[in-house]
Amino acid sequence: MKTPIVKRLAAMFLALGLLATLPGCKNGRADRNGIEEIVVTYYVNSTIANDLDMVEQAINAITEPSIGVRVDLQPISLGTYNEQVNLMLSGTERMDLFMISGQRFATYAANGQCIPLNGLLDQYGQGIIDAVGPDFLKGGAVDGQIYGVMPMRDIARGAGFYIRKDYVEKYGLDLSTVRTLADVEPILAAIKDAEPDLYPLVIERNPTLTPVELTMGKDNLSDGFGVLMYDDPGTVVNYFATEQYRQGVSTMRRWYEAGYIPPDVTSHTESIATQMKAGTGVCYFYMTKTGMDVQESKACGHEIVHADIVEPNISTANVQLLTWGVAAQSKHPEAAVKFLNLLYTDKDVLNLLDWGLEGRHYVFTEDGHITYPEGVDAGNSGYNINMSWAFGSQFNSYIWEGNDLDIWEQSMAAMSEAPASDTLGFTFDSRPVRSEVAALSNVAAEFRLGLETGAVGMESLSAFISKLEEAGIDAVVAEKQRQLDGWLESG
Repeated sequence: MKTPIVKRLAAMFLALGLLATLPGCKNGRADRNGIEEIVVTYYVNSTIANDLDMVEQAINAITEPSIGVRVDLQPISLGTYNEQVNLMLSGTERMDLFMISGQRFATYAANGQCIPLNGLLDQYGQGIIDAVGPDFLKGGAVDGQIYGVMPMRDIARGAGFYIRKDYVEKYGLDLSTVRTLADVEPILAAIKDAEPDLYPLVIERNPTLTPVELTMGKDNLSDGFGVLMYDDPGTVVNYFATEQYRQGVSTMRRWYEAGYIPPDVTSHTESIATQMKAGTGVCYFYMTKTGMDVQESKACGHEIVHADIVEPNISTANVQLLTWGVAAQSKHPEAAVKFLNLLYTDKDVLNLLDWGLEGRHYVFTEDGHITYPEGVDAGNSGYNINMSWAFGSQFNSYIWEGNDLDIWEQSMAAMSEAPASDTLGFTFDSRPVRSEVAALSNVAAEFRLGLETGAVGMESLSAFISKLEEAGIDAVVAEKQRQLDGWLESG
């Protein structure tokens, strides 16, 4: 099937041949012929792609003549992403455009580690403004200043339990019984009884993706230190001191002691997808949205099915779950926004970043899907990041085989039908309690992962709550409630 990108490939590879003869190197900062180089930093759910340089060159063959920007793609494994980005932001290492992960948004904005984008978007980001729209742009703002821009995708986020379909069939498991975190226990027990050497539940070393964090039903209000529980949406509470949290970590401790969770759960750095491909386990908890079974099957190398636990909803936390910002140390913020804008407006650039090179990493089917070329699969593809939801406008991305061809229409419909939080657009300004939030972040880093994976005993919960109180969580909760009340009254 002939596609528009094929017409650009001939010119692209001609340009690539010329690029190889020009002076300079990938890691150089010096500009040439008016070309500005930017470092683009983001996480990947899998290992770093072998063909990354090839894809980068193909992108630059388009961006250099069209917007005068050359990109240096620097993906980082998700397991170490936040730690590495923190180090980069604290030093002088090159970084321009970068992916802001979840609860780090408010901290980076308050600390001045990413810059306000309002003026840059007005001048260089009209495609972003048109695609994302004013309501979701507000979700990435603090006190009227936009610090992060979300990829345009279905952000009606829920949560669920995912499992290999062959294991459901092999042991006659009934996913219709799964409605809460605790409901998964009989499934884990059945698998463990049948295969005692297997640790069935895969967990990523990431506090934002633990089973407890995903399934408790709450709006984190930016940083998680003071949240709105869905069953009491007007009152900011210390979530870590709630009965829901206690029950959640108690469940995880029971599972850990029963051998459902690997003993090295707090030390490994592999993503869920990498662990599932390797057969480390057979099930996990993750976010839900339209088309997730196909997405996860591709990522994990096995056919995956799931059961919903938290129904999809839209909140500011969903917007801030993943945004793109410009680092304060950027030497070329204008170029960074120019390239970001291209990801929302140029399908060729977007799909190169999403899927790689046509003919090498994917091919079109007769009906208009894309799939692996002959002889290529998830295990041997040189570029298989499977993260179209992370870049630009996903609604311009090609559709992988197995999804409905109208999946983007379905996604937009699901997003329009999902309930929106009354606090959509509210972003906590942590500057009045900046020192408390910093101290709380250190306490959370010490305790959360161990508690939410079951790796430590329940006595650690009491110590966790005490240290949170000593670090000032009550002051943060009060300040957040004050700001929220004022925001609601002014609305």
